[in-house]
Amino acid sequence: MADRLHFVEEFSGDQNWSSGCRLLGYIGIAIDKRYSAMADFLLPSGFLMLLAAVWRVTPGGWVHLAPPCSNFIVTSMGSTGRRPGDQEWKGDTTRESVCTNNTLVSRICHILWVCNKRRVKWSIEQPQSSVMFQHRRLAKMIKKSGAKTAEFDMGYFGARTPKGNIWVGTAEWLGSADGKRLTTEQKAAMKEAGPDIEVTKRLKTSTSGKAKFTGGKDMKGSQSYPAGVGVNFGAAMAESLPLEFPEQSEAFEFSESEQSSGNASDIDCLDDMREG
Repeated sequence: MADRLHFVEEFSGDQNWSSGCRLLGYIGIAIDKRYSAMADFLLPSGFLMLLAAVWRVTPGGWVHLAPPCSNFIVTSMGSTGRRPGDQEWKGDTTRESVCTNNTLVSRICHILWVCNKRRVKWSIEQPQSSVMFQHRRLAKMIKKSGAKTAEFDMGYFGARTPKGNIWVGTAEWLGSADGKRLTTEQKAAMKEAGPDIEVTKRLKTSTSGKAKFTGGKDMKGSQSYPAGVGVNFGAAMAESLPLEFPEQSEAFEFSESEQSSGNASDIDCLDDMREG
């Protein structure tokens, strides 16, 4: 790993976001358990790997996370219990998968806290049907950080499907993609060009009369960013982040009030990890 970095991408998959940044000359790394089991964010090794990488990002640099959404999307509400009546959106904590993903959210909040302290920009990506940003812990961190939201269609940047996306973060260049949506006509043309693409699949209607959906055969493939997303954000970042690293990075201290403030950091998050 380089001693100093401009960016880090966690849950990076095909690295299309990182590739766009590298095309502009930026130095960074991509982390995903697809490359090594040790990089699994839910393992101590994976969490510490990301923490070590974030520590090397220059102030003003960018950390991007695209955590798995399967436990937070609308189609999984029946099994996760994450629904509007759950004010904290922590879901049914008797289920192991729900507890695991609550832990994931708390660990993400720790990473974001370090980013904020080091004045490193950050962003999190989720599909528009995800409720992750409403999770009690993450919602507090987003509010405390003054993060902004960008909503756009991946299809606008070259994806095979429209796929509405939400990016939340402190990086001011998120605005370069905000509002980039496909028109109704463009979506219809895309569907006509790929009629066999199946991202979601409707199951038989249940006895209660409610329609049920599940992931289709092309859902996993739709998770990769189109190259246009990386190029767009790399170019936007180039407008404010110089390629030259500063001579010295400023140090920072952890104050007692921040450690126990209950605002999505440290002790509060550790308790959440124990509870799932």
